[in-house]
Amino acid sequence: MWELVGAERFHVVIPFAKKIKFQANDNRRNPEMLLDLIKSNAMIRF
Repeated sequence: MWELVGAERFHVVIPFAKKIKFQANDNRRNPEMLLDLIKSNAMIRF
């Protein structure tokens, strides 16, 4: 599975990404990590 995923480049679009809001802006990495998790889930489910 990992060979197949690593052999290709994927373009994942998250249409609702700009609508995601966090209550606390203490950790600015949270939105980036959430979007990375969504993208990786899409790749694995491919």
